[in-house]
Amino acid sequence: MRSFLLCAVLLGSGALALPAAAQQPSPSQTAVTTCTFADGKEISLRYNPANPREQMPSNKPWGPGGSPMYLFTQASVTVGNTTIAPDAYSVYVIGGREPWKLVINKDVKIGSKYDASKDLVRVPMDSGELPSPEKELRPYFVHAAPQQCNLRLYYQKTGAWAEFKEK
Repeated sequence: MRSFLLCAVLLGSGALALPAAAQQPSPSQTAVTTCTFADGKEISLRYNPANPREQMPSNKPWGPGGSPMYLFTQASVTVGNTTIAPDAYSVYVIGGREPWKLVINKDVKIGSKYDASKDLVRVPMDSGELPSPEKELRPYFVHAAPQQCNLRLYYQKTGAWAEFKEK
């Protein structure tokens, strides 16, 4: 219920325009991972599952299924050294041999091309090797502490994560 209210508030605030909302994939094509802070505020990530044959490009911003992931937060959070206000954002991953980077971007218009000038933060992600490979990108939020949710991304043999700390 709270996730529905968050989406309604964000849509009502103009974070996502109605014409763009009409172009969104159907709910059966999207997946959501959510984390709730100790005060009841939520952070969630909506994404299109990648086709198992889809490959993450090296050193380029990428979203599974050919579109960005969308971050919704009810709380001000810190990612790296950057504070993110409650709102909606697009999220990309930059993979490759270097540590992965999580890109949080202000542009949430469905169907728009990635624009680096709208990036709020590019944060290096901690990473490790998975015991078995994941064929498609799998994002998860993990409640790590009362005011901390970690976004974990599993893809092929890499597990990467970034911390979202409530302010």
